[in-house]
Amino acid sequence: MKHISTRAAAAVCAAITAVCGMQALSASAVNNAHPTTGNSQAYCNEPYNMSHNCYFWSVYNYPENSYWNTTVYSGKVLGEGFTTANISGTSQGSALTDAKAFARTLACSHFGSQNTIFVELPGGYANCPAVIRLGDQIVLTRNGSQHTIFITGINDETNTVYASEIVNNRVKHGVTFSCPQDGKLKRTSNNQTFNVSYVIRPAMEGDANGDCYIDIRDVDVAFRNEGNYNFPGKDYNTVMGAIDLNGSWTITHDDGMEIFYHINAGIMGGNYSYLTT
Repeated sequence: MKHISTRAAAAVCAAITAVCGMQALSASAVNNAHPTTGNSQAYCNEPYNMSHNCYFWSVYNYPENSYWNTTVYSGKVLGEGFTTANISGTSQGSALTDAKAFARTLACSHFGSQNTIFVELPGGYANCPAVIRLGDQIVLTRNGSQHTIFITGINDETNTVYASEIVNNRVKHGVTFSCPQDGKLKRTSNNQTFNVSYVIRPAMEGDANGDCYIDIRDVDVAFRNEGNYNFPGKDYNTVMGAIDLNGSWTITHDDGMEIFYHINAGIMGGNYSYLTT
């Protein structure tokens, strides 16, 4: 169906004001047509669940100061907007080692499996605790060297985040980083300051524009892509999995409304999940 800008604008207005006169959708909050992790966005982004489902799990399976020398192989990694070109140049099947492998292992265990699709976003998405999210794999740079940490806790009041990482092939949990200014993190144990190069997050159902944050802009994108099957430079299945929430394999007005009805603090409320290959 050919896109008509005035129709899309009217649809967004109708969604925002909720006066379009249509009946509310019967929201199943489950998309059976697209592969998902089975872990809901609400569950994975709840601090209580993060601490119990991931932090304690990781400490139990990888005790503090235990030796780590495991190579893992990357699943699909996309760029912002679900583009097929990402920041790191990592392709599916690439070998990950050291801190990057450890962070990916923890992320896959929390969000789903090795088949979870991840998105790489510029460092601006992790400027401070208010923007950093639980489960982020944050790639830091210092003196030309990169290092990856996995976020397990956030404290907005103290401007601090908590992470698990690998240092000299040893597991470290509960490592604290402060945010001295935008785009940087400082490890409090030794005052080393790092630039945030990029952040890695899982692809989410409902994230129509592929920025790993769900808001009214995603509703707009869904409406503007009604009937569209052409996504140049983007991963087709991921785009469809993110927008086509009713599993019809066609983007319809109902999909946009479904996103609208489930927006909840940057994620989808209910049982909406993360995408896998």
